[in-house]
Amino acid sequence: MIGIKHVSVEIPPGRLDNLARQEELDFDENFLRSKIGAISVSRLAPEDNTIDLASRAMGRLLQETGLPASDVDLLVLVTQTPCTGGIPHLSAILHHRMGLRQDCHFFDVALGCSGWVQGLSIVKGYCASHGLKTAVLVTADPYSKILDPGDRNSVLLFGDGAAATLLTERPVFSIGKFALMSDTQSHEAIQREAGGFFQMNGRRVMEFGGKLVPASIRQAIAIQDEPGLKIDRYFVHQGSKYIVDQLRRQMGASEYEMPYCSTDYGNLVSSSIPVVLKQEWDRTGNRAVVCGFGVGLTSAATVLSRLE
Repeated sequence: MIGIKHVSVEIPPGRLDNLARQEELDFDENFLRSKIGAISVSRLAPEDNTIDLASRAMGRLLQETGLPASDVDLLVLVTQTPCTGGIPHLSAILHHRMGLRQDCHFFDVALGCSGWVQGLSIVKGYCASHGLKTAVLVTADPYSKILDPGDRNSVLLFGDGAAATLLTERPVFSIGKFALMSDTQSHEAIQREAGGFFQMNGRRVMEFGGKLVPASIRQAIAIQDEPGLKIDRYFVHQGSKYIVDQLRRQMGASEYEMPYCSTDYGNLVSSSIPVVLKQEWDRTGNRAVVCGFGVGLTSAATVLSRLE
């Protein structure tokens, strides 16, 4: 059964200083530091797009691991901001750029902030069904392309970034069973109308985070068929500092056990959890919960177990 072998990340060097925008967006510093959490947000260069970001993340993965492109059996690209209008699907372009085999399986998945965790579930099941041994899961969502620059509810939160996760039969982390929960009655709480800007009802998203997300985390722990399972770390979606603090209190975790790590780059959507996992790679302990939540509204959680 495949698990996580390596994670590579690509966060553009460009930054917007949120503190410098206090007068423009009418907020105080305490609000920024205690609620938003992101003092600066990463920004993709204007001439670059989603496929450029994804290509850099996967190229970095191949370089860091020494994995030949010819060894990749499956490529899955998670994004909600395609730069082609959806045709062709971006994984086809990424497949070509990376020089993958003609018989390498590939497809896109349109998921948001729960996308990396749900992507792990998809890849794990797909590889088991097709007898595949090596997969790459890429997450890339440069939300700056769809944000209203005057909307402080979103423009202070979201950064641009991507991650590439290598899954093999000789992993560092095994992947447990998955707990998936949703509140689709509130699907309009995060949306973007055709050709328009991203919109978010922050209050409804926080209510979702406070109710169903802790339940999703607890269910993920309970379904592992390991009574008394001890969790060392919780790597949750970095939606904002406020929502991570709220989840930490509800789960009775310390700041170390459930960190907020996105002060310098912001909410990276589906890439937020793999970026934190990369930062904390050597400090995960034996068991770590990963939980993504957002667009849909959906929540996905599982337990990673260190094998080496």
